[in-house]
Amino acid sequence: MIVRIQGFAWEVYTERVMPAFTSWLVDSDDTIAYHLFEQTRCAQEELFVPQPMKQLRTWTRAKAFVQNLPRGSHTQQEYALLCDPMQFTLLSDRYVRAHPPQLYKDSEALRTVWGP
Repeated sequence: MIVRIQGFAWEVYTERVMPAFTSWLVDSDDTIAYHLFEQTRCAQEELFVPQPMKQLRTWTRAKAFVQNLPRGSHTQQEYALLCDPMQFTLLSDRYVRAHPPQLYKDSEALRTVWGP
């Protein structure tokens, strides 16, 4: 029998992960997020991807995804709200599923995340 115990480090999430996403989505600075990504197993494995498949790497696709997100003052406020870890309690998580962010521009990137 295999037993796996996984934990969630709330401090790491609130102090490192979400500020990195805020910097990336709100301020268009992906430096911190990329630094965190470099430390993942996925990034380490993708170092050995053959040259013809480099454009399929996770970071390349993530950057393209974020670049396709709608931009504007209203959307910036929504992204800041979504990147606030204190908003993601059990109650607010249910709320977000029922009421997706009110972003005025319909985009393929948002349909991918929030559904049709």
